[in-house]
Amino acid sequence: MKTQMHCLGKSFGPVASFSGLVLLLAGLISLAQGAWVGGVLIPLGTFISFTRSCTHIDFDLKRVRSGDKLFGLFVNGRWQKLRTGMYLQVFHSDKLYRNYSRGNRVLDIVQKNNVIRLYDEQGRKVCDLMALKEGSDEEGQLSVMSERLGLISKKE
Repeated sequence: MKTQMHCLGKSFGPVASFSGLVLLLAGLISLAQGAWVGGVLIPLGTFISFTRSCTHIDFDLKRVRSGDKLFGLFVNGRWQKLRTGMYLQVFHSDKLYRNYSRGNRVLDIVQKNNVIRLYDEQGRKVCDLMALKEGSDEEGQLSVMSERLGLISKKE
């Protein structure tokens, strides 16, 4: 079985992911000092910091699984068979993560994403298959992915 896994990004964003690392570190320090609260902080920090959105693609059986990689280890989601009439398209999005500091200063983190997205026969989004790097050959990767999955690709 030939499968590929593509991680699409952090589930909780960059600010919460960093906060999860701080919780994990605080949990390790408190557990080393004998405090029981470290047993709560370690799993919580690990979950927040290492949970990622990912997609598995099985090219042999023509199916995809979109879900999360919980704690960075366990994959959830169910497999979906690819049907005729489904198509692929490159989707451009801008995500804005906004955080406020104690001094009422705003920290905006903008992430520009280009993903190959799978649509069903009615044009509804099924899942994101693959995140594209900025400056990469989007049309070339779209055509390779559509050829390997046996689906058509559409332009925006």
